[in-house]
Formats: sequence, structure tokens, C-alpha cells
Amino acid sequence: MHFVPVNIFKYIIIVKYISSISAVPTKPPLPSFLGIYNKHYKALNLNNSTSLYYSPDSIPYTAIETLYIDQSVDYGHITTIKEQAYKLYIETLQGKISGKWKSFVNAWNIFENSMIPKEENQRGCKQFYSTQDISNAQDMLYKELNQYYETCSIYLPHYQIDTDNWNKYFNNKNKKRFVNTYKKNNKDSIWTSVIYPSLIINDNIVNPYVNIEKEERKQWEYISDSKYVSKIIESIYWANNWTSNQKKNKFMKLVLNKITKMSDYMLYFINNDASLQSFNSDSTDENKNYLLSRYFSWKGSIHGKWLTKKIISNIIGIGSQNPFVAYILSNVKEFNSENPNSVNKWKKSYKRQIEFIRWLQSSEGAIVGNAKYPSNIDDINHKSSFYDLIFTSSNEEENDLFSTQCFVFESIAELYYITKDKDIEIILFKWLDWVLSVFHLTSDRSFRIPNKLSFEGHPEKWKPNTSIEDHENDNLNVIVEDYNNNIGVAASLSKILLLVGKKNNNDDYLTLGRDILEKIELINKDEYGYATEEIFYNYRLFNKKLPIQKDFKGVYGQSAKINDKSTFISIRPYYKKDKNWKIIKSYLNDGTPVPSFKYHRFWEQCEILLAQGLYSQYYTKYYPEPRCCKPYICDDAMKLGYRCCNTCKIEYIDNNIKYGYENGEWCGIPDECYEPLILCKHATRFGYPCCDTCKLEYIDDFGDWGFENDNWCGLSQNLCNPFYVEKNRKCQEVEGYECCEGCTVESEEDNIKWGYENRNWCVIPYSCKE
Repeated sequence: MHFVPVNIFKYIIIVKYISSISAVPTKPPLPSFLGIYNKHYKALNLNNSTSLYYSPDSIPYTAIETLYIDQSVDYGHITTIKEQAYKLYIETLQGKISGKWKSFVNAWNIFENSMIPKEENQRGCKQFYSTQDISNAQDMLYKELNQYYETCSIYLPHYQIDTDNWNKYFNNKNKKRFVNTYKKNNKDSIWTSVIYPSLIINDNIVNPYVNIEKEERKQWEYISDSKYVSKIIESIYWANNWTSNQKKNKFMKLVLNKITKMSDYMLYFINNDASLQSFNSDSTDENKNYLLSRYFSWKGSIHGKWLTKKIISNIIGIGSQNPFVAYILSNVKEFNSENPNSVNKWKKSYKRQIEFIRWLQSSEGAIVGNAKYPSNIDDINHKSSFYDLIFTSSNEEENDLFSTQCFVFESIAELYYITKDKDIEIILFKWLDWVLSVFHLTSDRSFRIPNKLSFEGHPEKWKPNTSIEDHENDNLNVIVEDYNNNIGVAASLSKILLLVGKKNNNDDYLTLGRDILEKIELINKDEYGYATEEIFYNYRLFNKKLPIQKDFKGVYGQSAKINDKSTFISIRPYYKKDKNWKIIKSYLNDGTPVPSFKYHRFWEQCEILLAQGLYSQYYTKYYPEPRCCKPYICDDAMKLGYRCCNTCKIEYIDNNIKYGYENGEWCGIPDECYEPLILCKHATRFGYPCCDTCKLEYIDDFGDWGFENDNWCGLSQNLCNPFYVEKNRKCQEVEGYECCEGCTVESEEDNIKWGYENRNWCVIPYSCKE
């Protein structure tokens, strides 16, 4: 009787963490994710300045580790606008949960004071504009904004600060530590970059990548990132919404005034550079795209001799689009500018952004490719065009990363949650269908999430006034190039699933969103937060030579010399004092294995925290129907690709693996069904004991709970559940034969029922019913 079950497929493991309670409860404890959230929040924010995640001035670092290099920063204790945006968001959610908003106000003040250049940091702009004829100026947006705000400075956050003054460009009194990262060209990586102050008032600081006459060296330059400015506006929207619901919104008026001002200056991201359309002088307003560019730069001479503003790239991707923010700025009155032109532009931008995302949506549902401004008149009739843009395969906007997809679709999910707009629904659910086909929960209790994407084909030409539903891209296909287990991206996906699951009462989205968080909790949690072991092949580039022109000589930060022989590490000698440098040194000099590190990135901690908080708030009353066997773990069967059964009825046993048969498919019998007498894995896996009695105090998704000796404990199913008690009774004793574990009768003789398991005959238990 040799038979192998078929229909292999993956199954979701569900694991839940239970928050500890130190006193006898008068009511059931809160759902466990609120306990997880509270512990995580305290770990991230304990006194701010004493936390590893913050500077002494309570500014969040990129990561708690210092030896850290990614595509945008060369040191772990640099702070970018990304960290500040996430800080504001977690304090917004904390305000909703706790009803206390002091931490949010502090976060806003720290953000504004540390990241937004004041007029003194943009010195010279008054002198410049005093010599210009504003009525004839090409920068028409300046004319509009100057009427309302009466300032020449731009109210946008800079993208990066040297939080700990690692480069030693600033004195201790200077808390405005704006720095810029310079590369020889856009294709160069962080490994060939140099870092200089944004405001240069010293003739001795000479940038080898910028050719400037000596008299023009005293200047400033700031760069802002629309992706994270938008995220800041999102957080302020929710703060205003939740404080209004709590009737605690008096303090929000000042913040709203400032965020409205910031949104007006955000219009600089909507391209105003006429030179990009200069070849087409007949272009009308309706032909313009009204999309957001990723980076906007403004710089000037400190003596007011010149001032320039520009979009840094002619590439536009989905990563810089945020239709939720465009909706807020054009439809929510508290966020409406007093300038009617601003509101109208955001209305147009909202419509264009939705169209743009649909234009780039592949036949499967992913968003692929980018758009760019055409370089000549012949490109206007390009077969893949969108208003005044044409399709490009450039990955400059990180459109080839799944993380970018999640960032954009989180804003789309929030927009859907607020409006339930039909066009948004079409785009969102097509994307989710694709995600569910490529995201995998694995049998080892982890997950595989798409990482890098590529595509084949091109989108159809966008026809103005085309409905979202009517536009299809049958010739545009996405390809998943590789997978990883990025916990920050996974948490972002979890938030999307939880939002949509809440809005549509969709248990499938809810379950998957929760399962992702449970896996992160089980696998990635450590004493500092959450992290994944990562291998860094790029760290071989510490000795990478910089592309500096011959005979150049200068002094860099950290008092290092910089010349045509300089490398990444030679101009950053402080790295050699880092506690992890010996690992890098051994790798570079002795050929030891490629280094691996666990990095605790602030943004990843925040994504996980936000998802935990979201779950705890949206699903406080959600309790799935209890099933037979919790928590649905059947390790041996899962390793062979089978899901776990929902019941404990054994239909077949082979190689000591027990199988059931449900809904026309074979499945593994959960380990909990026939384990030793004391069974409360739902408690012991998280450090809680099994109860000595069967007094029930609380039931959640994964088990029954008692309260003994001032502590929560798990009720043992084999002791307290009649189903299990009956299953563990003995069978009729027959010498030389053991009791069966299942109930499948193969033969009956002399009133003894026989089964056949593991290639041996056994006696059917008394508990098996006819």
C-alpha cells in the first residue's frame, strides 16, 4: 500500500506574539500586535537622544551602525529626508494610538530646524532679485509665491545632513549641517562620490568635480526630493485627521500653514523649465504632463551675483509620483493654498499622475519603465508617448526595484481607502493580483519577495481623455529578475494589504498582511530591532579610485588630502577607526569571505512599526474562526511542499509523516494534533508556560489562555480540549502491536479494527468513531 499524495503547494504559517500582562486581568488583553507595537515604539524612541537610532539632538540616523554604505549615503550616521519623513509618520501614528501629540510636535520642530534651509542659508537671493525685473522673469512661480510669502528663499527640505559632523566641515555651534553628495556623472555610484558642505564660505574648499572660478566658490546649493516631501505631507494629513477626531487639533494650525507653504514650493518639482520644451513652442497647457520630477535643485552666489533653479534630470518615473498627496492638496480644504493657481495645478497633477501610472502598467499589473522629455522635434510622434513625454527604459528613478512599486502603491492604497475611486481600484487590484502571483511565503517560515524587475515591450501611446479602464498594454510585460527577503519592503507590502483588506473586508489580504508581520517578528527580531543578515559584495570597492583630474590637489573633510590618486577610503580615514573595519580590512587584504552584516536601518524599523500599529488599530475586533489544530505547523509535510490540514483526521502515513485529505487535496496533519501530552506551543514558543489547570481566561486566533502565578499561560490542548483527550486514549491491547495514530480501518477481525501505518499493522484507537 504505497501511495504518494499529490498537488504540492505552499501554505501560510501563522505565528502570533502575545504581549505580557503583569496583573490579573479584568478584561481580555489587547490584541497582541498592539503589545508588539508598543514595545517596538519604546525601543525606537526611548528618550530619543539616548536611543541608538538618534543623535544627541534627537535626529534619526540612517542606521544605528556607522560602517554603512548604500546607494545614497556613505556613512550610517548621515540623516536624509527619508529618515525625517518616517520619523514624522511614526509619531503621527503614535499620536493616534496614545492620544498624546507632544512627540509629533517635537518631531516636526526637529525636522524643520534641521532640514529646511532658512534665508540666512540662502544668502544673496535678496540681492539677486533686487537686480531682476520680476515681471519679465522666466521663473513665473517665484513671482506668484513672492506675492504671498514675501521672501526670496525656498521653503523645501534639503535631502541630507551630516548629523554627527563626521566629515568635520562644521564647528560645534553650527547645527545646520547641510551637505551634498557629488558624482562625476549620473552613472557613477556612491563609491566614487565626494561630500561637501551645501553652504561654502571658505575659498579653500574646492570640489574636484565642479569647475568653478575662485571668486565664485562662495556659494550654496540645496537639493530636495519630492518622494519624501510627499511622504511628509501624507503624515501631516493623517495627523490632522486623527487630531480632529480626538478634538485635539488646536496646535495643528501652525503646522498646516507651514505644510501648505511647502506644497506651494513643491510646484517647482512640476517642471517649469521651458528649455525642455523649447523645441515645441506650440505646446499648450493641456499638452503638458504636470508630473513630479524626483529632484529639484536651487543654488546661488552668497553675494547675489547669480541664482539658478532646475530639475536635475529629464527622466520622470513613478517613484516620484504620489496621487494621494495631489488629491490632498487639491481636495482637502485645510491643505488648499490661498493661491488658486496652486490648487488648479495640483488638480491637474492628480489626474495626470493617475493616467501616468496606468500608462506604464504592464499586462500583468506591475509598473515598468520611465518617461523622459524628448530631445528633438522628431521624438514627438514617438509610438509610446504620454502628453509631452516619451517612453524610456532608463532605470534612473529606481523603477526596476519592487520597493519603488510598494512605495507608490502605498499612496494609491491610502487614496483608495479614502475615496474608493473606481479608476484607482482598477489600477490597484490589477497590481495586487500580480503581487500575489510573485510573492511567496516559504516552508521555512520566511518569505521571498521580488527585488529587481525588468520588462519587455512598450506601452501603447496614451490618448488624452482615454478612460483608465480602456487603456491596456498587451505588449508590455514584467519579468521578476531576482528575489530577496527585504523586511522593510515586506512591511510596506503588509501595510498595503491591511489597508485594502480593511476597506474591502477581504480576509485574504488581511491574513497575508498579518502573516508577513508574524514572520518578521519570528525570524528578524533581535535586541536592537529588526534586521536581516546581508552579504555586501560591493564592499570590495573601498579601494575604488576616484575619477579626479590629473594634478588636482586639495583638502577634504576629516583633514584628508584629495588628489588624482585618492580612493573612497583614503578620503574617509575615520572609517579605519570603526569597530567593523577589521572585517573589511581582512576581506580586502587577506581574501577572507565576503563580509556580511545585520544592519538596523531606521526606515525599515519604521515601516515595520507602522504596519504593526496599523494592524493593531484596524483589526482590534478581528478574530478568525477557531480551527482544530493551532498554529497550523506541520514541518515535515511542509518541507515536501504540502500545506497543513485544517483538521486532525489522518488518512495516510508514510515515513512517519501524517497526511490528511481535504477539499480534494492532500495536506499535512499539524504537529499539534498528536504530540506529547503537554501541548501549548502557542505559548511556549514566546516564553510563556503551559497552564497547570484548564481555567480559560482568554481566546485569541492561536490558542486558549489561562492566568496563573501572575502570568499568562497556555492551556494544553491534550489536557483541556475533549477532542485531544479522546484522541490520546489507548486502543485495545494486542500483544506485539501498537495503537494507530489515525482512524483509517483496513481490516476487522474478532471485533478488532486494524489500520496500516508506516508499513506495519496497528490497532484502531477507541476514540475513532464509526
